[in-house]
Formats: sequence, C-alpha cells, structure tokens
Amino acid sequence: MNKAIVYYTIMVFLGMLSGYLYFFNKVIALIFFITISGVMAVTIKNKYAILMIIFLILGFGLFYQYFNIDVPRRGVYELKLDEYKEYYTEGEYKGRRVNLNLPDNKEKIKEGSYIKGHGVFKKEISYENGFIGTIYIDIVKETRSGILQKIYEFKNYTIDSFKETLGDKRAAVINGVAYGMVDSIDEDTMNQLKTLGIIHVISVSGLHIALVFSAVEKVFGYKVALIICFLYVIFTGSKAATIRSFIMIMMMKLSKCLYKKYNPLSALCTSALILLVYKPYFALNMGFHLSYISTLGIILFYNKIRKLLYKLPEKINSNLSLCLSAQVFVFPYTAFSFNNFALGFVIGNMILIPLYSVLVVLGMIYIPIQFIPVLKNVSVFLIGKLIDFIYFLCGILTAISPNISYMDYAIGIIYMAFLMGIIFYFNNIKWGKALALSACICAAISSYNFFPLIFPVKEGYEHGITVNDGFKRELIIINEGKSKKLRNKYVGFEIKPLKDKNMKVKLNSKYGILVNENKRYLITDKDYETLDLNVEGCIYTILNGKILKIGG
Repeated sequence: MNKAIVYYTIMVFLGMLSGYLYFFNKVIALIFFITISGVMAVTIKNKYAILMIIFLILGFGLFYQYFNIDVPRRGVYELKLDEYKEYYTEGEYKGRRVNLNLPDNKEKIKEGSYIKGHGVFKKEISYENGFIGTIYIDIVKETRSGILQKIYEFKNYTIDSFKETLGDKRAAVINGVAYGMVDSIDEDTMNQLKTLGIIHVISVSGLHIALVFSAVEKVFGYKVALIICFLYVIFTGSKAATIRSFIMIMMMKLSKCLYKKYNPLSALCTSALILLVYKPYFALNMGFHLSYISTLGIILFYNKIRKLLYKLPEKINSNLSLCLSAQVFVFPYTAFSFNNFALGFVIGNMILIPLYSVLVVLGMIYIPIQFIPVLKNVSVFLIGKLIDFIYFLCGILTAISPNISYMDYAIGIIYMAFLMGIIFYFNNIKWGKALALSACICAAISSYNFFPLIFPVKEGYEHGITVNDGFKRELIIINEGKSKKLRNKYVGFEIKPLKDKNMKVKLNSKYGILVNENKRYLITDKDYETLDLNVEGCIYTILNGKILKIGG
C-alpha cells in the first residue's frame, strides 16, 4: 500500500470521532465504528485491512482514555500551570487540560510552575479544547519551579520590554505576531485583520516556524535552526500548528541526511498522527483542522495553480498560488464552522503577509539583543516604524476590501461539489464540467433570498434583528453590550445600530422596521406586525405586502 501512513492517520482520526460519538450516543458510535471497519474489510482485502482496523481501535481508545478519567471530587491535586492570566488560569492534571480557580493569595504562583493544592473538582468537559473540568484550589500546599517557568518568565520579560519602549498598542501587535500573545490587541485591529483574511498572522503558526527556520538556517545551519525552532515552539505555547510545522521541517532535513525522498503528504500525516496520539482532543480542535487543511491544500494544489497562472511574474505567481491553494479547503470549512469568509484575503495575504513576516523575524532577533542597549534601540525603532506602516496600509486596504461575506453550510457543500467537478473534469471524467457548472448555479440561487426573511436574534442580553433580502444581509442591533456578541456572530452583515429608542430603519422602498422604547414593528405599505425578540425560532417573511409569521 503506497503511503500507508496517510491511511493509518485517517483511521486514527476516524476512531477518535467514534470515541467522541460514544460519549453522546453509544448506538450511533457503534454503527459508525462497524461501518468504517466493514468498508475497510471489503475494500482492502489483505493484511492492511487488519492494520487499518487496529489503528481505528487505537484512535477510539486514546480519545476514550483521555476524557474518561476518574478525578476525585475533593482532595489534593498535583497540577502544572500552563497559562496564568488576569481573568483565567489553565493547567494540566495528569496530562489533561483543566481550568483552575486559585486562592486570592497567589502571588508566588508563576506560569509554568508546578503546584500541589487542596480543592474541589467540577466536571465540565469541552471536547474541542480538551478540558475535563475545573479545579477550585482553596489551599496551595507546595509550589516548585521548572524549566517551563523560566522560559515563561523570560517571555513575559520580553513582552513587558516592548510595552515600555513601544507603548501598549504597538507592543500588542509585535507580541501577538511574533509570540502569539493576542490578549492585548485592540478590537479595531482584530476587525481589520479579519476583513483582510489574515487573522492567522497573530496566532503563531507554521508560517512563523518556517520563517524562523529559514532565517536561522542561512546564518547558522540547519542543526542550530532546528534547536532554535524547538525552543520557539515552547516559547510560543506549543500550539498544534507550530508542532506540525516543526515536525515536517525536521523530517525534510532528516530525509536529506539519510538520502531519502521527502514526501510532504506523508510528513503531514506523520505529524498529525504524533499530535493526535499526544493530545487526542486535537481531533476536534478547529486550530488543528485549519492548520492541516490549509497545508493539505498547498501540498495538493500549489503547483497546479502555479501552472494555471504561468503568465504572471514569478514572485506574484508564487505568492498568489500559495494564497489560493491554502484556501482550497479552508473556504468550505469556514462556511460550515463560522458562517463567514473574508473576500479580501488575496489583498491581505499578498501585500501584508510579507511585511508581517519581516516583523516576525525582527521579533525573533530582538530576543537575544534586548540586553545590548544600542542594538535594542535600533531594533525597537525599526519595529515601531514597520508597525506604523502596517497600520497605515491596513487602513487603506480595509477601506477598499469587500466586507466579510456571510455564508451558510449550503455554500460549503456547493463549493465542495464544484471542487469535485473541477477535479473530475481535469481527470477526463466527462460529467465533471456539468457538476462544476451546476454547483455555480446552485450557489447563486442559494445565496439569493427571493422573499425577505426577518429573524429576531439574541445573544445573552443583546437583542437584534437580521434581515436577509436578495443578496443583502443586514443586522439591526436593538441593544448592545460591551462584548458585542451579535457583531461578532454575524460578521459580514451590514450593521445598523439603533441610535435612538424611537427610530425607523428603512430597509427598502416597500418595508422597514419601526422601533420605539417598548415595541418593535415590522411594517409594510399594507401590513404591520409586532416583533417579539424573546421568542426563539421565529421567522417573519413578506408576500405581496402581507407579513407572515413562521414558527415561534
């Protein structure tokens, strides 16, 4: 079997999905497991079928074993502190992630340290993020430092150094881009990055590892570069994307030393297998998914897109092909998971990513030279000027970029049909062209609302009304909290906040919404209806000027 590691990794992943299903419905999990095993037994009639089923069982067992741990409800717990922030603390208990609630006298507790404390455990499972619950510590009996604590202390020293020299706003950018510390980045900057489709630049990823490795290798060689990258992975919090990139780079360099041909797809799957065994919850983690499907898109489609764009200048061709290939599988995933997509991703990635790449390298250089005053001052000056220039460009590009587009799962399914049609067509399957064309037509139809649909929406204490009419998507915000949950959920909608308690929002020439202090009315030239914002699942539509209420 060619590239067996690919199949083994897929089976471990599917086994973990069956483990996830097991915690909700044992019958469905059993059916899923038996179906996969049966397909393997029928389609692969040799020894590999048995191996595939073994890896399927392995995946199930690892996921089940991670979450099915017996934690005493009250007692003494030995914990490792992973993240210690002002508003939350995360740690590990026997290799499992837990939220921590620490006592008030916690000045001596440091990020990366080990503690032993008496407390209470409350089971609160988050399968996607690997949390098994919350431990409320009332008495800390013992603390001890480790090498991780020293690394985190040095990291915090570097972060504080930037705050002192650059100011909070600019320091937040370099600390986010170079070290993955996104907590302090202001909302306007985050929204700009989302609009331009480059939000990933502030989440330390494979791009960062590749940049650091490339820069260090040119000066010190690949051995030193691998060591530096390993330390950088730990320094930035050992995220799935950085571990994935480090493993792939290490395999590429080892293959050259051993005179073996490097296969990027096998390397990708090997890194995935290692990560899934290391942290089984990664099977459901969005960061893990996005890292791997973007890399898979590059591996499968980068060269194909380059050939299609051969008339473009080499540098533009290379960057554009990388950008487009990375989005091949990311596009449907974001449609399914986030219901939006940044149409300005090409502009953002082509123009800003090279500048952010320079910022990453400067951030790495700053780490060792921050103790040399002259070099530190030069570095801070360059970083500050570059951040100012990036802010300037972001403002211009955001103004000319299209807004984030709202999408639903139907668009994702249609896109996958279109992609399959293109693949079939280029593999000389006759009906591939028809499938691709049909998908385009379906996408246009599904995106267009022939009749207006009005939905009262609610997020916590925030209320609003969404309006889908034709290709138009609007969100009328009735009342908004500081967290701005409605804005964040309905990214891509045109926002119409109410500026007055008595106000009429005109949606088109035929109808609008009237809001006063106590009531909200949907009105047309022939009818009106009171909108109840507290009833979930209620939909209003308009036919020939008449308002129809569906559900609720």
